[in-house]
Amino acid sequence: MSEENVKQENTPENESLSETASIPELEAFIFKPDEFTDFIVPRRLSPPKVAEFLIQKINKDTKTDAFAQVEKVAKFYDTFEVVEKYKKFLDKTEANSSEIIRSIIITRIIAVLGEQKDWKFAKDYYEYLIQKVDTIEEFEEIIMLHENLGLGKASTTLREKINSKLKSLEEVKETDFKAGIKYAKLQQSINLKLQQAEEVQAIKDKILVMTDRNQRLVEEIKLYVFMEYGVPEFLDPWSSRRIRQETWANQPSEQTKRVDEPPFKKSVTIALHDFLTDLDQRKRLQSQDRDAAKLRILRAIKFFDGQVSEKENSFLRSFEGTQIDILANSGYLLPKE
Repeated sequence: MSEENVKQENTPENESLSETASIPELEAFIFKPDEFTDFIVPRRLSPPKVAEFLIQKINKDTKTDAFAQVEKVAKFYDTFEVVEKYKKFLDKTEANSSEIIRSIIITRIIAVLGEQKDWKFAKDYYEYLIQKVDTIEEFEEIIMLHENLGLGKASTTLREKINSKLKSLEEVKETDFKAGIKYAKLQQSINLKLQQAEEVQAIKDKILVMTDRNQRLVEEIKLYVFMEYGVPEFLDPWSSRRIRQETWANQPSEQTKRVDEPPFKKSVTIALHDFLTDLDQRKRLQSQDRDAAKLRILRAIKFFDGQVSEKENSFLRSFEGTQIDILANSGYLLPKE
């Protein structure tokens, strides 16, 4: 996307908001992202303050690239407070590809952070957007929305749209080089991505119906450390959010809005510690995979304010410049403690 899409217009509205909801880290991350660190959401911010920022500083005309950054922040801090305002941005007036992608991003935020009525709104808007998508990038983005909505194999309309686009490209791919490239990408990578989005829902559903909290946590941690499951593109962000949600309440049906509940947070750190102990019993696990999992788990324990030993802290320091972890406040590309 172009550089101009990253910049936020300096409107009087934004100027008036600068003092009431100023968070310099978010200003830079959203409106002037660095291409090498634009996936590292600023840590240790107050979720209510982040929500206030995202409500006051973001409007319907915020550029698409900025909204891509907003999505990362909103999901990381579970800012359900933004949903009602962002729903008003979706008014079916998209005039170009950038605006279609922006609407897809906004719909994803609503789908993930909203309540059931908001999910229904997002689902309806997804159905509308399917009729609008046409480019490879748009198809990639709407498949992510399909996954965020948890639709699984309920993909008939989207598949029909992909097949329709394939048919139109097939008619010209032999004489139009660019059309041939688009056809190949749509037929291969786009179809594969949709297939993966369909299949991961069965994994998520299996975990969500587990009423045994400890058993469910074990499976969510397995997902988070890439053990026994694949498709990290979809399951890494989902599992990290599920583990965060486990700190809010006892069962998924109760984990609907962000809340700080120390007892549940402590139970999550205990589950992470227990999983760490079990790693030593996995004889077939390669040493590099064991270290990667251990690093993820220890960073997650500290993320949830749990305690680690001096030996474990030493291990963390020795791998400080290694791997990217969502549930982490320090480490690779994050500030040192």
